[in-house]
Amino acid sequence: MLKKFVFYLARFVIKVFCRIEIHGRENIIDGNVVYVCNHQSIFDAILNFYILPQTTCFMAKKELFSFKPLGWILKKIGVFSVDRRSIDLASVRYACQILKEKKNLCIYPQGTRTDSPEVKLKQMHAGVAMIALKNFSRVVPMMYTSKPAMFKKNVLYIGKQLDLSEFEGKKANSAVQKEFIEKITVTMNNLLEVEK
Repeated sequence: MLKKFVFYLARFVIKVFCRIEIHGRENIIDGNVVYVCNHQSIFDAILNFYILPQTTCFMAKKELFSFKPLGWILKKIGVFSVDRRSIDLASVRYACQILKEKKNLCIYPQGTRTDSPEVKLKQMHAGVAMIALKNFSRVVPMMYTSKPAMFKKNVLYIGKQLDLSEFEGKKANSAVQKEFIEKITVTMNNLLEVEK
């Protein structure tokens, strides 16, 4: 109930206070999907909450949960915490459980907000590789072309599901995770090339 209310509230805010232009909406799929997106603003999380299927859960930094009323709301609408300063195995296990239940995840693999829409390999965290490969998840890249905000047109490119056949049968060790991260980094940045 609360999640539906927040969804309609987000839709109201987006319809009234900004524009969202989506390229590749047909690439949105549901069921054991990991959406990977660049992160420049808290507002991109609001946009993604509205755009992605209601079965999508979001990984967010644990600091957001320190204010208990906000933490309670976030948990109710499908947001769970992760400690970015360590290998948070509890959050990884929770993310895996979500995917096993045929729900989806939206992850910002950079782990923090950045000034540039382009994602850099050195910023990317390996956790997304571990989670996606362990659960044989489908992976869909998303990229905002500039910092999302109200009172402007926000442009989002959603790419096609990644072909991950090269990782089939491989254990998700550090070398394989590195290959995976390199692949999604290139794929995400390629979405920005369409805009140029």
